[in-house]
Amino acid sequence: DIAVVRKDSLWGYLDRKGQWLIPPRFQAATSFEKGRFAVVKANGKFGAINLKGEFVVLPQYDVLKVSIPGYFEFKHEGDIGLLDSVGQVVVQPGAYSKFVSAGTQCVAAKSGDSLLIFRNDGSLLTADRISNTKAFRSEVNFLCERVTGTKAMRDQKGLWGMMSPEGKWLIDPVVNGTIIEREHFILVEAKSDPCC
Repeated sequence: DIAVVRKDSLWGYLDRKGQWLIPPRFQAATSFEKGRFAVVKANGKFGAINLKGEFVVLPQYDVLKVSIPGYFEFKHEGDIGLLDSVGQVVVQPGAYSKFVSAGTQCVAAKSGDSLLIFRNDGSLLTADRISNTKAFRSEVNFLCERVTGTKAMRDQKGLWGMMSPEGKWLIDPVVNGTIIEREHFILVEAKSDPCC
C-alpha cells in the first residue's frame, strides 16, 4: 500500500490515496520491508527509516541492506556486520560472508573456512572448524560440512551438539530434535532451544 516515488531527483513515499506519506527527501530509497523499515540514502550514506520517516538506523553506512527479517547487514571498511531493528550493532564487523537465518533465534555466517552461529543477541554459539552453511527448506534446518572425527552428542538435558575428538563442544548442545551424521556433512533438523 506504499509506493516509492521519485520526484525531481529525490525519493519519497506515497500512500494508497496518492498522498505523500513521506515527502521526497532521499537520494535513494527501497520499498518498506514487510511494512516496517525501508533503507534510504541521505547525505551520501545509507540508513533505515520507519513508516513515519524517522531514522531507526542513522545514515552512516556505505552499504546497508535488510539481511534477515528484523536485521540489517552493513559494511564498514570492507567487513560486514549485523544491526538490529533499532540500529544497535548485534555482530561486530568481520570478514563474514552474508548472514543467513539459522532458526528463529540464531543467525549464521561463514568466515574463512568456519561456520559461525550467533544468538540473536550477537553472542557466538559455536566454536570454529565447521564450514559451508547452506539454507535449507525452512529457517530451522541448516547443513554444515563435517570435520573429521566430530561426533553428534547429547548433553545432560538431552540437547544435541557436535563434539570434537578431544571432547570439546564445536557446536554447543542447543538443538532439540535430530542431527543426522554423514561422512562429509551433518544435517540439523530441529529448532534450537529458546534459550539460544
